[in-house]
Amino acid sequence: MFWKRFGAITTIEQVSQLVSKFDSDSDGKLTEEEYQTMLQSLEDADTKHTTTMLRKILENLPDGNGNEKGVELIRVQPIQREMI
Repeated sequence: MFWKRFGAITTIEQVSQLVSKFDSDSDGKLTEEEYQTMLQSLEDADTKHTTTMLRKILENLPDGNGNEKGVELIRVQPIQREMI
């Protein structure tokens, strides 16, 4: 998913850690709401709002094996968008 969309090379462990952080019901899968929250958190961490910056953020996620790479994502609530 991250390779196709952002060109980011991530490990299974990195993605597992990321998913577990946003998997509020701990079922090992992300609901649409959890997925949107994860994307919002990634976008908030991307201060330059570029694909290159987002790729760096993803590639530097911790993998849970002690390889902390200095990126910490915080959980945010996605904005509820209204149709006008």
